[in-house]
Amino acid sequence: MSSLTDFLGTNPTVPCELLIVGGGGAGGYVGVNSNNYAGGGGGSGELIYYTSVFIQRGVTYNWSVGAGGTSTTSTNTDGSNSFFGPVIAGGGGYGGAVSGVFALITAGAGVQGLFPATGSGGGGSASNTAGGLGAGNVFATNIVDPSVFGASVSDLSGAGPNGVASNASPGGGALGTAGFDITVTGSSVTYAAGGPAGTYGGASAGSAATANRGNGGGGANGGGTVGFAGGAGGSGVIIIAYPSSYGAPSVITGTYTTPTRSGYLVYSLNSGTGTFGF
Repeated sequence: MSSLTDFLGTNPTVPCELLIVGGGGAGGYVGVNSNNYAGGGGGSGELIYYTSVFIQRGVTYNWSVGAGGTSTTSTNTDGSNSFFGPVIAGGGGYGGAVSGVFALITAGAGVQGLFPATGSGGGGSASNTAGGLGAGNVFATNIVDPSVFGASVSDLSGAGPNGVASNASPGGGALGTAGFDITVTGSSVTYAAGGPAGTYGGASAGSAATANRGNGGGGANGGGTVGFAGGAGGSGVIIIAYPSSYGAPSVITGTYTTPTRSGYLVYSLNSGTGTFGF
């Protein structure tokens, strides 16, 4: 077991970069006979990134990677939380949906994490006109939380936009918040992007987000009388990187990969649950 005090103990430490991303919310669905509408993009999972944190030796930390939200033609779900020890990154909110004629379903608010940001809410659906971004929570970098690490942390999340719908002609779907480029694996990867909005006239399911990025799923594309599901949100991820001179961890369980980064050992914890410790 691990607790907040484990991170401030007196055991020798290992200087690490630590990235924790919650699962992204599903894109909003378009129900049966909702042909003039489009689903909103899903909100991203919360992104928590420490560029320098000292993790204790001799302590085993539990971890879990949040799944992305899912969608059918009548239901949507938020993404799930990810956590490493006491640090929790919230899941993203699902996109606004449409059930039947003129029945708008409010977007999900996301799931509360450890810090003030939740995973961002998905964008709402729209009729005839394009709406603005969903209520994503995008927080500043360099927040200091002494109760956990006593180190600066970036706490961020991206909103999904409203669906674009038209009774007359197809409209182009707006992109979600662009996300955040992080190089913890040695290569720049974009995490925590809001999912794209659906469009009227596409008559298809929303686009699924890539796994292990925490991005929101795409909103369903309206048109016709049959329903379409929103795209699944992308699962979250936990990545730990530290100088290779400190050697391999003493314990690591669960599903993980080891990206290559010069001078560093990198462990990407990709799904399910497990343990990690030096």
